[in-house]
Amino acid sequence: MLFQINLNWIRRKYDVWVGKFRRNLINPGFGGAKVMKKILAVSAVVLSVGMSGISLAASPSATPTSPNASSPLHQLGMKFRTDMIQIQKDVKSGKLTQAQATEYRNQLKTIRKQEMTDVKTNGNKTLTADQESTLMSQLATVEQSL
Repeated sequence: MLFQINLNWIRRKYDVWVGKFRRNLINPGFGGAKVMKKILAVSAVVLSVGMSGISLAASPSATPTSPNASSPLHQLGMKFRTDMIQIQKDVKSGKLTQAQATEYRNQLKTIRKQEMTDVKTNGNKTLTADQESTLMSQLATVEQSL
């Protein structure tokens, strides 16, 4: 009986709360205008933020593109990265031992260091054709031994 009374009390409180909520939304005399103003303000802010996000995404300056995707430095960097990933996969599959993988990684690191020193000596973040061909041939020899 006590439990049933508590449930009835909860139902009454719920009905009172729902009734006040409905009155506030429907009848502006009971504060519904305030609620509607808040809802409209929040939706306006959400809409404006969403539209600004869409306009930023549509602008060409916001799209991240790599202008030097075909540059020799980019190609060397990608070859270096794929070779390191290949070494890791070969170790995981058992084709290479840890000692062999360390040797190949050290060879790749020395090639990478040579690339960085060449770039620094040129001073303009580019490689000459000779430097590029030398580094590519060194990477090719490491790739063949993998």
